[in-house]
Amino acid sequence: MVSGTTVAILASLFPREMGLVIGINTTAVYVGTTLGPVLGGFLVNYAGWPSLFIFSGALALVSAMLALLSLDFTKRVGRVVDSIPSSSSCRNIHGCYINARKEGINMYILILNSQSHNLLCSI
Repeated sequence: MVSGTTVAILASLFPREMGLVIGINTTAVYVGTTLGPVLGGFLVNYAGWPSLFIFSGALALVSAMLALLSLDFTKRVGRVVDSIPSSSSCRNIHGCYINARKEGINMYILILNSQSHNLLCSI
């Protein structure tokens, strides 16, 4: 859900540097997609599977600290909505439910497929 609205959010937050910011975001997505399996395999091979969680937790903590230090939270962009209709919150909850169900089904199919082809190794 976040990746579908990222470009719109970036365009509204950085209207003058829109091309640069969207380029940085796209680069980060594809660098992460490319290096993730390689780095994950290296960590699991040399440091064990718990190192994945330690590394991702440390990366998330550093990213949150950098975001808090570098972003300007006082800037107001766009129009302010006084009240949100109750029907929109129902759509958001329904959309979250559908997305969670879809991701759960995808993970279930991935696990079944990998077990049937012996792709999961026991540690």
